[in-house]
Amino acid sequence: MRRAVALFVTLGILMLISFMIMRSFDLVNRGFKHISNFEKINQTKVVIKDIQQVLGTITKNIKDPEVLNMILGAYPPISDENGEFTLSFELYSDCKAININTIIQEQNRSKPDFVPGLRDKFIPIFNYIFDKYRVKDGRLLLNYILDTLDTDVVEREMDTELILKDVTFLNGLIVSREQFDKIIDAYKIRVEDTEVDKIPWEHFFQFSYNKNSCIVDCDFMSRELAEALQLEIYQSGESTEISLDGVDNSEIQCSMIESEENSETLNNFQIREFNKTIGYNLKGILSYSTSSVEDGFSFTFDLKNKRINNIEIQEVSTEN
Repeated sequence: MRRAVALFVTLGILMLISFMIMRSFDLVNRGFKHISNFEKINQTKVVIKDIQQVLGTITKNIKDPEVLNMILGAYPPISDENGEFTLSFELYSDCKAININTIIQEQNRSKPDFVPGLRDKFIPIFNYIFDKYRVKDGRLLLNYILDTLDTDVVEREMDTELILKDVTFLNGLIVSREQFDKIIDAYKIRVEDTEVDKIPWEHFFQFSYNKNSCIVDCDFMSRELAEALQLEIYQSGESTEISLDGVDNSEIQCSMIESEENSETLNNFQIREFNKTIGYNLKGILSYSTSSVEDGFSFTFDLKNKRINNIEIQEVSTEN
């Protein structure tokens, strides 16, 4: 029965892609190369509306982890009859790691001089990262991150408030990997620490416009995050030790960490299996190309409330 539901959802998504080709991308027939940016933005809005409507309908059938797992991944590209237009669609879990915006203490309005620091429960994660990847100055790097996450412009250390040098730099949230990389680059140049490039930050943190904490789906989290949280990992009913020098960063399964020994940590970090009653986000990536244009956008889909948010439109690429 679950496989039948998953097949229905998969076919629904493929129908969505076909529907968008027929209806939303009629501009291809009029010469995509010559449309204005304003017209392209309006066309993208139509596509987003279509996606939200159809995803909202077909994802009503996702009620348990097995069905969810079956429909995630990259779908086969779809092209028109002449091969002049190709569209690709990918759908992934957006609950693989900890929301980095939640690591900082809340501002104490009754104490104007209060400087929010790293919340205690996240200290072991950063200790793990800095020790394993031999970061030269972990305190400085953390101050760069915290000065981006707080809303003031008071520097914890000299030059750690990037907004003072770049007025376009977003302060108060870390919303994307691109923004986070600017923080890493500022630290790396200052300290000449190339080891920081080896850190797989996506194994530990996700970036979002949302300040609220969300679950970490234990079916998609990395083994390295599990180790940083000092979770006991079980396989075939027996505890498995993980080498510090050779961590297997593949995804694990909830059954491998669900135990009495881990229960406190799992609750503390909201690590749990998907169910239809909790808030859960999917990451969608839609891209399309013609002989003259490569374009697309990514978005977050709120599975519980059936709506799209956090849309990021890619830059237009055209031939000279």
